[in-house]
Amino acid sequence: MTLPESVGAIVFVSLDHFLVTLIAACPLAISILIALPVQYRKWWTRLLTLLALAVSFCMMSKLSVSTANELNQISLMIVKILIAFLLAGSLGMNLLRIWEQIKSQSIHHENSPLDLKIQLGVCLLAATLIPLTHTQFLVNYHHSQFDEAMNHQRIEKARINARDWSRLAPQAKWNSLKVTTVYRDLQKQCHALKQQLSHFGSEVHSDHTGARIQMHLHLDQHEDAIELIQPLLNSSQAALAWDTYGLILQREEKWEESLDAYSIALKLWQNKAENPQALAGQTSAYRGIALAEKKIGKTAQAEVAYQKLITLAPTAENHFLLARFYEEKQRSELAMKHAQQAAALAPGQFKEPAQKLIEMMKSSHFGCFRIYRSSLPEA
Repeated sequence: MTLPESVGAIVFVSLDHFLVTLIAACPLAISILIALPVQYRKWWTRLLTLLALAVSFCMMSKLSVSTANELNQISLMIVKILIAFLLAGSLGMNLLRIWEQIKSQSIHHENSPLDLKIQLGVCLLAATLIPLTHTQFLVNYHHSQFDEAMNHQRIEKARINARDWSRLAPQAKWNSLKVTTVYRDLQKQCHALKQQLSHFGSEVHSDHTGARIQMHLHLDQHEDAIELIQPLLNSSQAALAWDTYGLILQREEKWEESLDAYSIALKLWQNKAENPQALAGQTSAYRGIALAEKKIGKTAQAEVAYQKLITLAPTAENHFLLARFYEEKQRSELAMKHAQQAAALAPGQFKEPAQKLIEMMKSSHFGCFRIYRSSLPEA
């Protein structure tokens, strides 16, 4: 990791997070500049400069990116605010000069001490609440992305989301484990997978091909996985190869190509004798076809594919997929029906997500009185 990347990772978490902090700090910095006597304004900016440089130097020399120390996290927040104040202060000086020019052309009016206190208080509140609100938004986002990555066994993606999540909320937990601990465990898993792949070298061994493809998928190394899959597309393992190829294309958001791949996989699975592997293959293909058609905009075809999926494998996961599909299309009654079926089949996994989905529909879909009535407990 280069020094600029380290600075961005350790101090700012992300560029958009820093910019929100900067924007929120601007009014406060300008208000402080206005409140200060003219002779102290330059000293205010210089003081912030020295503090930002001194604290940044200390933090950069002592902290690691994945630190879990709460005191260090507080220090990082201070560094961000200081640098935001520094930049906002420079901007504020220029804006203040413009303001004074405009003011000098109008009737002279001095703010009372009470007005200044109210102004500073409002700016301080905004400079605090806006970054905190944005931070909570990012925490929720990385949490949901992490859950999705873990559900699909995308270890590298989960590691990245856990890293960003832990920076924003170092005390957060996932399955009773601190996110910082989960991040370190995932980091070790990724390292172990890369070590295993390096042991295989560049030679292709048919006995190890499946394992290597799976490792590349865990690490989101799609090009390497496709290179191994290509020779299998016309082999006895073609059905599984096309199915996996469709998955990779969907991860790359190539929906048309993934639809073609999953359609080929479905035909190949259907031509096989009925057995658990063929059933699982058809289930995977229908799930991929439904998602691809939904993304392309073929809503009617996607619904047919989801219905076939439910008929073939009426699991809690598939019912919840259909519930989300109907919720997106604002077909609330059907969404609620399948959400409740998912919760009934696997309450430990889907009771809470199903309830959240129903609550979201209640609050976002106006006029859904029937949903409210039908979701009430029966007498």
